[in-house]
Amino acid sequence: MQLEAVAARDLYLRGGVFFSESGSIGMLAGATLGGGTVINSMICLRPPAAIRAEWAAMGLDGLDGPAFDEHLDAVSRRIDVNTERTIPNRTNELMAEALEARGLRWETLPRNVSADDDPAYCGYCNAGCQQGCKRSTLATYLQDAHDGGARFVVDCAVDRVLVRDGRAVGVAARARGAGGEEVTLTVEAPVVVLAAGSLETPAVLLRSGVGGPAVGKHLRLHPTYFVGGVYDEDVQPWRGQFQALASFDFAEAVEGSGFLIESVNVSLPFWAGALPFTDGRAHKERMLRLRNVASWHALGHDHGSGEVVLGTGGEPVVRWELSDPVDRAIAARIHVELARLHLARGAREITTFHWDDLTWRQGDDPEAWLRRLEAGPHDGTPYSAHQMGSCRLGADPATAVADGRGELHDVKGVWIGDASALPTAPGVNPMLTIMALARRTADQITCSIAS
Repeated sequence: MQLEAVAARDLYLRGGVFFSESGSIGMLAGATLGGGTVINSMICLRPPAAIRAEWAAMGLDGLDGPAFDEHLDAVSRRIDVNTERTIPNRTNELMAEALEARGLRWETLPRNVSADDDPAYCGYCNAGCQQGCKRSTLATYLQDAHDGGARFVVDCAVDRVLVRDGRAVGVAARARGAGGEEVTLTVEAPVVVLAAGSLETPAVLLRSGVGGPAVGKHLRLHPTYFVGGVYDEDVQPWRGQFQALASFDFAEAVEGSGFLIESVNVSLPFWAGALPFTDGRAHKERMLRLRNVASWHALGHDHGSGEVVLGTGGEPVVRWELSDPVDRAIAARIHVELARLHLARGAREITTFHWDDLTWRQGDDPEAWLRRLEAGPHDGTPYSAHQMGSCRLGADPATAVADGRGELHDVKGVWIGDASALPTAPGVNPMLTIMALARRTADQITCSIAS
């Protein structure tokens, strides 16, 4: 818990979990040198072929061919993507056994990790890597930039992009001086790359009054839902490599969309906050069963979208609701399928983390309980660790902020280089896709400067 408390304060946007305007979804985002790559679970999945074809049709030329394969390959090499050093913990093993019991498939997840990754020290990836073996951008691309002479200004907030005669001329920002005092900072530059994440990048553009009508729109979140089971064995769900396996069998299970099943670690703070609260005694009893818990989640491939707007102080505010019919069907199906997995593996208690206590216990009628879940989605709060698409690329200025190369439609010299550039949700953990798209954009910037 000490690791998580320090990490939340120092590495996460707004100090940890924060919520949409209505409280409809909780979000996690990195806010440190290296961003989300410092605190994520290192899953490196390539975008599905159908998604790449869709993006190519939207104006991202070459996304569906060998040119983008080269970017994916280059990033994979630089950050050491591999499966050889993926070692499942007991939570993953239980998930694999449950999938096999239901006749479903699972795969080992590729991860960006070095050879000295020792699972005995794993379990707190989301608080940063204790061993230093996570091949984040801090350890790779930012190190390369530093070695090449780049200068970093940390504890710095960009207020707006400076534009003159339709071209970027720099940024206006606020930073901290040596004594902790706030100082203003103006950086003059003919090329500005925005990579502040899918919440802060649109906020910068909105404060700057540039980017066109699509700024902040089309926000995708990969809403994620958890179902936990209590078992008759000592699982210790906080130990080991917790996202080592996944099942893609439901990727197109709901009207062409669907979800990805993965394992997840369960720490003391997570379990305490996620459990439905009925009374103090019951909550304590369930807390004492934590070491017997295995929790799996499913990442929804969102069909609908939200938006980022500016709050009264100029800060980004997320508006998102579980209102799209396909997304609601995905949410209900996720809970049913994860529950069936726990039943198949022999859990003696299953909880869904809804606000109301929908817990199943041995002796209850499982089919009646599953029908109740299927009638959902019930009230609850999904979470998002993947914010994407709020400054997306595309050929149409009415629906995209930047062109297919990554440069703003309405201002020359301003480029989008982060997850906000993704045209839609990829339906898989997006880190590798984001980095490959950023590399492609870097090539386009180089060509633009040369010409």
